[in-house]
Amino acid sequence: MFDLIIFDLGGVIVDFNEEMYVRYISKKLGMPYRKMHEVFVRNLKLLELGKTDFSSYKKECLSELKMDPRTDIEWSKAFLKLAKTNSDVESLVRRLHKRYKTALITNISKGRYSMAYRHKFDPSIFDRRFTSFGLGMRKPSALIYRSALRSMHSAPERTVFIDNLKRNVLGAESIGINGIVFKDYSQLVADLERMGVL
Repeated sequence: MFDLIIFDLGGVIVDFNEEMYVRYISKKLGMPYRKMHEVFVRNLKLLELGKTDFSSYKKECLSELKMDPRTDIEWSKAFLKLAKTNSDVESLVRRLHKRYKTALITNISKGRYSMAYRHKFDPSIFDRRFTSFGLGMRKPSALIYRSALRSMHSAPERTVFIDNLKRNVLGAESIGINGIVFKDYSQLVADLERMGVL
């Protein structure tokens, strides 16, 4: 019935999201969380689409926050400290990879992906990895799912997509992909068993 299982990275394979980073850096710099969240997350979209580089992103954020442009926002340090590999899910992907094609679709900046790739997950468990910065498109746009399906030579009805954000799952479901909103490992296993994947 299924031949392709697609996973999200942040919040599924790696326990990390930008709210964690903003909470960390706002506390570190003594700045209001809400204001920093608004500025950092809004500007992050261009970084994740590969339409700006980290230096420009940092400069724009600090300018909007009226902070010294030399301020260390600990972009890499915070990620390496805060992001944790979900070893149970990674092991599950490794098992699934023996029976199905597996892929990754992630909204992520080039820098974050490079660190995750080197330190936070095993890229070999995926046949293909689709990044927002590499494709110039982000979830939940139908375009990114269609692009992945074309590259993987798979049909939506034979594909399962797993993401921790409901809006991203709805985006996949809008083109006929079978979606699972990830909450935790046990729930994921139960849902995959119910669908006949495991």
